[in-house]
Amino acid sequence: MLKLGGTTPATSATVTLRYVTSDDYERLLIPILINDVVPGANGSRWTTEVWAWNASGEFLDVFGNFPILFQPAPPTPPPLHLVPDGSQRVRALPKTEGGGALLRVPTWPGRSLNFNARVTDVSRQSSTWGTELPMVRESAFAGAQFLLNVPGDQRFRVMLRIYTLDSAAHVRVRGDVLSALLPVIDPPPAGPLLDVTLDVPAPPAGGFLPGYVQLPIAANFFPLQMTITSENPAQKIWAFASVTNNDTQHVTLITPQ
Repeated sequence: MLKLGGTTPATSATVTLRYVTSDDYERLLIPILINDVVPGANGSRWTTEVWAWNASGEFLDVFGNFPILFQPAPPTPPPLHLVPDGSQRVRALPKTEGGGALLRVPTWPGRSLNFNARVTDVSRQSSTWGTELPMVRESAFAGAQFLLNVPGDQRFRVMLRIYTLDSAAHVRVRGDVLSALLPVIDPPPAGPLLDVTLDVPAPPAGGFLPGYVQLPIAANFFPLQMTITSENPAQKIWAFASVTNNDTQHVTLITPQ
């Protein structure tokens, strides 16, 4: 605790200082980040909006690849200062068209920090509020990820997106017919409908972007259950599928639960 003295009691103030280290922060993935409107299929125009809510009674700093307004640039970009008991938009993150971005957020006891992220087709805002994105904590990364009920219908475009935090990863992607449907399929499919290997590159230098790779999933007429496995379990990954309706351009996300 630090007391700042003034010439009178009314001008004095007492503040509490908190000593923190890097262990008091964790990484948080924004899986799709478009910092400006980017054109898409059928004239759609996409953008991402991220909001933060600090319900704590103290200022909280969130670190990311925020812009540097002065030169020479410091070795670490300045943080975003979140005011107590308030919300604000998280702006000026790097412009990417799929690979997302990382934030470093405080984790000590007593802090209360929440996020909301949405990707929106701004050319169709009159018909949709957008699609809410998960904000993925690094504890959700694992040696394997599982996705259920990924559509094989030709009405949809499906993109599998895979991320890594610390190093490159060699992953196997297997897609089998949803097992609940097997008793009613005659003849049953022989083996997986999808079985490929992918290399997820190491994250770029700087610490605020993940390693990322994407894989279009061809229509195969059957809903899939997908297993995405890292060859080395120490190289943890996270994955999800984005499903776009070819007619309306509405996006649905299929994430690990």
